[in-house]
Amino acid sequence: MGEVLCDDHPEERLRFLCVPCDVLICRDCKLTDHEGHKSIDVNKATTGLKDKLEDHRGRLEERLKVLVRVNREVEEDKEAASQAQRRLRTRIKNRSAMLTSWIKDAEQAALDSLKNVSLKVDANLSSTTSDLDRRRDEMKEMIDSINEIVSNIARSPGSSSDSVTALRLERDMRTGRGKGENLERLTESLPNYSVLSTLHGVSDALTEVMVLRFIGTPLYTQMTKTTPKVALSPLFRCCSVPGACVNAVCPMADGTVWVAHDLVEGDSTEQRVALYTSDGLVLREQTIRGRANVARAFEAWVYVVGATQKKVMSVQETRDAISEKDGSDRRKKQGQPRQKFTHAALSKLHARFSIKTVKTTSTSSEKEESQDDAMICKIEARSLPSLWIVSETFFPVKALHPLALDADSTGEFFAVLVVEPAIKLYHPSHPNAIANYSPSGENFSPADVCFYVLNGVEVLLVADWFNSAIHVLDHKNKLRFQGYLGAGCPLLSQPTAMTTDDHNRLWVGCKGGHVLMCMSAELDSADEGEEEESPPEVPPKRIDETYMF
Repeated sequence: MGEVLCDDHPEERLRFLCVPCDVLICRDCKLTDHEGHKSIDVNKATTGLKDKLEDHRGRLEERLKVLVRVNREVEEDKEAASQAQRRLRTRIKNRSAMLTSWIKDAEQAALDSLKNVSLKVDANLSSTTSDLDRRRDEMKEMIDSINEIVSNIARSPGSSSDSVTALRLERDMRTGRGKGENLERLTESLPNYSVLSTLHGVSDALTEVMVLRFIGTPLYTQMTKTTPKVALSPLFRCCSVPGACVNAVCPMADGTVWVAHDLVEGDSTEQRVALYTSDGLVLREQTIRGRANVARAFEAWVYVVGATQKKVMSVQETRDAISEKDGSDRRKKQGQPRQKFTHAALSKLHARFSIKTVKTTSTSSEKEESQDDAMICKIEARSLPSLWIVSETFFPVKALHPLALDADSTGEFFAVLVVEPAIKLYHPSHPNAIANYSPSGENFSPADVCFYVLNGVEVLLVADWFNSAIHVLDHKNKLRFQGYLGAGCPLLSQPTAMTTDDHNRLWVGCKGGHVLMCMSAELDSADEGEEEESPPEVPPKRIDETYMF
């Protein structure tokens, strides 16, 4: 390696280290600018320098590792962002293609509707025109006859035949008989036809509901401080009756979903049970008498219970279900009260449990007494060639008029909605309720119950249709109220049915026939030291906060 020369004195090499200035200098620098400064030879100055440089190198290598790790994370984030962008781009294109296809189909449907109405309008107008032309021709013929008689009388005033003809024609016209009767027929009951009233119905081909089915599908993520965050997505509308209630929802493993709903607003005497795709297309349907409940029985089969019917259904067929009671249901001896079992509800998603109203009637010569109670049944279903056998093991509970039921994942807690209205919690070892939930205030209107895993913890949800909210309860702490799920969310309107699927997604059926799916939900943590000792005294308010797409 060559010698390093001084910048200020190019002919001199750097041979010294100026200690106070900490710079390398040459002989001339030592005699001029650095005169009097302590200096040492560069060879002596390098003693111990190796260890210092190695320390610097170690620190640089550690920083280099950090930079490499950060750079790797940045590359991973970059790739993840790129994948997310590609997925979103694909979703946007798919949504655009779906909307475009739907718009074209809706346009064609509207044009076809217009064509059909136009054909009817043209046919009615043609018939009306023909009728008017006929009447006009007959009237012209009568006018020509009158003109001829008048002309004859003017030419021959003394002609008796013309006078007689004129007198008869005037009398018929005045009395409405003879030719006058024909005149009345021609001038009465003229067609009163309006084209606009007929064409007005064509606008119904593009209804707001049809448009909202596609435009209303973005995810609304609720971001409030006082209620749980929830991501809801509307899937489809299962019926067009505005006030019809969805009574049961049962999603299947293949992505289809069974829905039971009213056929008439406010009337549950007959309900429609139908299998839908996620886009709302009907694969099959059947009418069931009474309030219907649906739960998954086995693989592609569902167990359907109505007022007087028990069936299992698949996408292709329907079979009858026969109950097989075990020894826990004692045989009725002669002279004992008669008992009538009426199914009320099934547990959510899988038909693991059901609840029955037991109506006991005592017959005596003096009076007839009736008392209602309930039985929770453990269900085990098995298939035979032409029917299904449902084995049921009973244990009694004190529940008056149960309307809905669900069991937690362990089968140790049973939540029952009764008509009071109230939510009662039961344990298989005790017939009486171990906890009761009934907020003060006349507006609490529960419609369904469902166990759901929220923030990694299983909780009980209660659908409150009047307040358009879902109550979150801690069933392991005497139904302690924790908060509301989706309060204020515009999509969650009057929920009447709930269930979960295999991926712990919450499905909600609403009054009016709308079916929603909750992909994720989060319950905000309560502040330390604050506990909810009792249910809220007032129902939840509809809070308008920020909703993000």
